[in-house]
Amino acid sequence: MKNIKIIQQLHDLGITGYQEVAYNPTYEELYKAEMSTKNQGFEKGALTESGAVAVKTGIFTGRSPKDRFIVKDDITKDTIDWGSVNLPTTPEVFESCKKL
Repeated sequence: MKNIKIIQQLHDLGITGYQEVAYNPTYEELYKAEMSTKNQGFEKGALTESGAVAVKTGIFTGRSPKDRFIVKDDITKDTIDWGSVNLPTTPEVFESCKKL
């Protein structure tokens, strides 16, 4: 049932043409998918000397600080340096996103 909901949400967002969707994979599943010999180009992961998996991201190499939000509540309202990098969101918005 969860897969049907995800597929519908992707469709509603205009995301089509995908071959497979991995929802919340385990570390082992993600590692296996990243290291598959079937992968080419940006899909292909490489094992670093330290044992971490590295992937190339193409033109998307920078951080996106404006795509990060922190829930502003009684705990965080006076402990976060709010501004253009630390953007506040409400607990309600967080709960709504969590349900996706």
